[in-house]
Amino acid sequence: MSTRTVPDREIRVLIDRMAILDLCARYTHTGNAHDPEAHGATFTSDGVLETVDENGEPIEGWVMNGPEAVAELVRRSPPGPVEITSDTRIEIEGDTATGTSSFLFGMRARDRKSFRIVTTGRYRDCFRRTAEGWRIERRTVQLDIGIEEFVRAMMAGA
Repeated sequence: MSTRTVPDREIRVLIDRMAILDLCARYTHTGNAHDPEAHGATFTSDGVLETVDENGEPIEGWVMNGPEAVAELVRRSPPGPVEITSDTRIEIEGDTATGTSSFLFGMRARDRKSFRIVTTGRYRDCFRRTAEGWRIERRTVQLDIGIEEFVRAMMAGA
């Protein structure tokens, strides 16, 4: 039986991949927990969270620049969102990475006795290694329904 020595580069990529997956999970968990500061902290200081239309164009009023703007989005949102992400793929190139994932977004009723799916969609991400670890540099949100329907459905759960 032969043993294979794993090169340091492969180990580094695995460690980075796990750190980015943890970052993506923190984004989801802090949004679900309605924790604005922790949610904003998943972004770089110049990070961008944008929602785009079916043509990939940014939707006016749905581009957040910087962690504080991302945190403010959470503050403005009604309580009760539940997001589930899956199918995350990550490509790492040194201190930057790109990724894609699918999501399901729903709302819990205030009494927590019911739940409804609001939309599904995809994230396209750019990540950057910082002194604090990996952070989201840009997250582009593509919803499977229009933004008006999404906002209406969100507010109906409030």
